[in-house]
Amino acid sequence: MLGTALLSMILVKYAYYLGMAGMLAVSLIIYRRLKLKIWQALLFTVVAFLSDGLGAFLMGKVYTAFVATLGSTQVANYSIYGAVFLTPVLIIGSAAIIKQPWRNIIDMVALSEMTARAFGKLSCHFGFCCAGFKWEHGVYNSAFDANMFPVQLCEFFTMVVIMIIGFVILYGYKNYKPGILYPIMALMYAGTRFFWEFARFYTYEQEKHFFLGMSMWQVCSLIVVALSVIWLFGIKNNWLDKGKAYVEGRQFEKAEAERRATAAKQGNRKKGKKRR
Repeated sequence: MLGTALLSMILVKYAYYLGMAGMLAVSLIIYRRLKLKIWQALLFTVVAFLSDGLGAFLMGKVYTAFVATLGSTQVANYSIYGAVFLTPVLIIGSAAIIKQPWRNIIDMVALSEMTARAFGKLSCHFGFCCAGFKWEHGVYNSAFDANMFPVQLCEFFTMVVIMIIGFVILYGYKNYKPGILYPIMALMYAGTRFFWEFARFYTYEQEKHFFLGMSMWQVCSLIVVALSVIWLFGIKNNWLDKGKAYVEGRQFEKAEAERRATAAKQGNRKKGKKRR
């Protein structure tokens, strides 16, 4: 009991720092495989960690505001889906601005940030802030004074499995293309989270029916699944390269047309001078 209590205190009180340490450890393990330099690994791991925290915080506020409209006083301090949506935007955007290989970087982040999120799930479980449905064979939750299905532990172990699959893809997949790891891992997380939502306990029944009988998090899951599939199709079909080639072609055509127009004007001026 004493060991469990100590572990619980550590995971609740220091989960934030454990998550950051875990992210750094994973980034330092895989950055060479992704052909990155150590400064790139360190810089973008910090950016990812900060964007994870910011995104999760903002999504928590959105959820709190949403349930307040239903009459619920439930408060969500953080939500992983905020990080899932915000992190790729900030990572890809910042990498593109300073002209760094964003595909390699976002793949590094995909594995490293899953570590922080896993620690977050353990913190939720031991902090009794979230729980599954009431179940006599479950884990006692002091917030509800009842045994509850350990949905947060289930999500934690799901994340561990997803991380293992990510490592296998990164080191074992012969046709690995930079940029595919983030959408694959996001797809797996969102797909499994959709089903774990059925085991989650809701204080207000209306929360389960945010849209078409689905909870807010199940709707987020479907959005992430759709975006991940589009992302993967885009990489497979080189949409970005084709788009870049199209834009460059249009720019070349425009420059060529301007050059011809300028040459024509100069030619007309020369002809006018000769007539005089």
